[in-house]
Amino acid sequence: MFQVSVDNYFLPLPERVPGLAYSYSDHEGVAATFKISRTSGSQMGGSPANYIRQMDVLEKALCVCEAALARMAEHRRHYLLFSSLLIIGLFAAVWIPFNSAACKIIIPVLTAILCFMLFMATLWNSMEVNAILAGKTSMLVAQTRLKTLMA
Repeated sequence: MFQVSVDNYFLPLPERVPGLAYSYSDHEGVAATFKISRTSGSQMGGSPANYIRQMDVLEKALCVCEAALARMAEHRRHYLLFSSLLIIGLFAAVWIPFNSAACKIIIPVLTAILCFMLFMATLWNSMEVNAILAGKTSMLVAQTRLKTLMA
């Protein structure tokens, strides 16, 4: 076990707006120094039962990551399918007379929706997949570490 005590603390943004009770920042920060010490009789590591529980949690978390990656692939397919349909809709809008009010409304709306769908299918989906893969990789590293501790 560990014991934690506060060594020092202060507000790094003490300046206030002259004559008022709030600061220029919309965030209030606290800078603190903690002293962490191990209590007597404590040891690093854990019990085998604790390792087994951690392995179970990691297994479940890895399953959640796999399901999330499958959902992200499905979302990407849906966004690309809808983008394809919108492109067809934009090509069909070519035969609408340009002077009509429908053309002046439909084409910009379809274009905006198409841009959103393409953004979601490419950049956003890629960011989400990479975030899930980063979490999954760190869980695999933790799982490998636990396996070596259990051996």
